[in-house]
Amino acid sequence: MNSSKRSPALLLAVGIFLALVVRYRFIFFETNDYSNYLSTWYNFIKNRDNIEALRDPFSNHNMPYLYLLTMSVVLFPVREAYTVIVIKVISIIFDIMMASFAYECVRMKYHESKMIPIMAALATLFAPTVILNSAAWAQSDAIYTTFLVACLYALLARRQAWAFIAFGLAFSFKLQALFLAPLFLWLLIKKTVNWRCFFLSPLVYLITLIPAWLIGRPLGDMLLIYIRQSQQYEFLTHQAPNLYQWIPNAYYDLYPLGVVFTVIVVLIIAWLLSKSRVKVTEDLLVHLATFSVLLLPYILPKMHDRYFFSADVIAIIFAFYFPKYWYIPIGIGLASLNSYLAFLYGVLIVPLELMAIIPATLIAVLGWQLLRDFNTPPANTLVQFHSSERP
Repeated sequence: MNSSKRSPALLLAVGIFLALVVRYRFIFFETNDYSNYLSTWYNFIKNRDNIEALRDPFSNHNMPYLYLLTMSVVLFPVREAYTVIVIKVISIIFDIMMASFAYECVRMKYHESKMIPIMAALATLFAPTVILNSAAWAQSDAIYTTFLVACLYALLARRQAWAFIAFGLAFSFKLQALFLAPLFLWLLIKKTVNWRCFFLSPLVYLITLIPAWLIGRPLGDMLLIYIRQSQQYEFLTHQAPNLYQWIPNAYYDLYPLGVVFTVIVVLIIAWLLSKSRVKVTEDLLVHLATFSVLLLPYILPKMHDRYFFSADVIAIIFAFYFPKYWYIPIGIGLASLNSYLAFLYGVLIVPLELMAIIPATLIAVLGWQLLRDFNTPPANTLVQFHSSERP
């Protein structure tokens, strides 16, 4: 192997090693979420003969994450002091997988370069919220976001079926996967995806429930998990830097209006797309995906501090597609990080109502550019994103 080929591989290896070293710095850090929820779930599984525990509704997480937790109990029956490591390693593994899909997405843009996709992967691995989410917080947002990035890659590679399968897997781990759902509507409007593929996502979701159902968990109970999650907290926003920082929680009962407003905004964008002659290029696909995962957690009510995680990651891919917008992932990352620090360390650097201005500004920038793209006549030289699958 010559030096030109060795350098990118060496950079990637060193980068992954350093990313793991940084994560180890937080490996024994415990939050209230870990103490009150994650560790108790782990111990419940451990004390109930492992897979037998899946019969009971002991967790508010959906079944696929509990499968992973159960596997970790079976494979690594560690002492209680090391439980935190086992739980965090699950998410850290997905950090690396997520970065690999970010690499693949950016490689679609820079076919002749290995270094630029590697830089995108490392930027993902070293994003502060990515590090803190798994290594400090022990949260699993990297898992569903891994499948969202895989979904984006499949769309870029014109593998529609795999895109919907990946989205179904993302949704089976977290309800927040729906932040990318408007993208499919917008692509359907432009006849870029086949409507028949839409059935794959709910099918995948149902398949993921079968193991627990066979063990004895009622199917109806599992289908209500996300509904119960949505009813757990009565806050218009739970430390998320979004629109509802400026609306008093006294108006909580009106939160369905926020959902209706979100649906209207998504449909307006769909209508604008239907009237536009713009072609869905790979660039526009990444733009729409980024806009979707940033817009929805901003205008939806009942969002939590971690719910911009997929935007944190996909915005990095966006910045590599559009280098002049380098500040987009930085802005989103800073807004998210401010909320992370408030939860993890009790340090709120910037008031949330002020920090909410940053995502609003970035949404305006992305939205304005989309409107310009919609009104720009398609050039014959553009490489179009087609709805046909690659063989």
